Amino acid sequence: MKIQNQKPKARTKKQNFVFDFIKSPQKKGNHLLNIIIFFLLLSLFIIIYFFITWIINYDKTATLDYYIAPATATITLNQQILQPEGKIKLKPGTYKLKITKQGFTDFSTDIELKPNQTTPLYQALEPDSTNADYYQTHPDEASRVQHIADANADLERKNYTDSDPIFKITPYSSYQNGFSIVSEKQENTSKILLKIDLLTCSDDQIQKLKDAAYQYLKDNKINPDNYDIRLTNC
Repeated sequence: MKIQNQKPKARTKKQNFVFDFIKSPQKKGNHLLNIIIFFLLLSLFIIIYFFITWIINYDKTATLDYYIAPATATITLNQQILQPEGKIKLKPGTYKLKITKQGFTDFSTDIELKPNQTTPLYQALEPDSTNADYYQTHPDEASRVQHIADANADLERKNYTDSDPIFKITPYSSYQNGFSIVSEKQENTSKILLKIDLLTCSDDQIQKLKDAAYQYLKDNKINPDNYDIRLTNC
């Protein structure tokens, strides 16, 4: 008896569609699983990265904010070379800072960095006699010097006003109240001078306006007895 080999029937387009439809949920499930695994691994990597960064920097609680001129000068902190400007986290302590460049006078200092504080250092090197016109012939560097001067002036003003609460409420002037107050530091004494100008030419009004000026100080928790006071009028 002759056995005929029968070729398997080819699936029709309709059958192929049904077969793919049955398999597609499995493919979609595998694809979704791969996406989930990818994001889990990515999240784990990020967590590990931040954990290692925290371990390395957990005791670096001091900040050095610095800016120098010329930008091509070499700045070292405990012999570690730094960029010409930046804000870096460091361990609290005392560091040796040095700025050098040929044709300029070296600058070196011991700088104390305190926990949870930012220490500013804005420094421009002074050209030596062989390089006196350097900043005049290098406009970009001259701009850095101006930035340093402005930053140091801002620091000086802040230190000035933070040194005594009187600087937070003066200068003060009020025509309605009849007096003005200006405060300033004095040479050769730690006492601050208060210049109180009574806005009157009448002798009868002087004591009244003086009392008002003193009351203004007391209302702002300033004890007039702690200051040198110069009264003027008319």
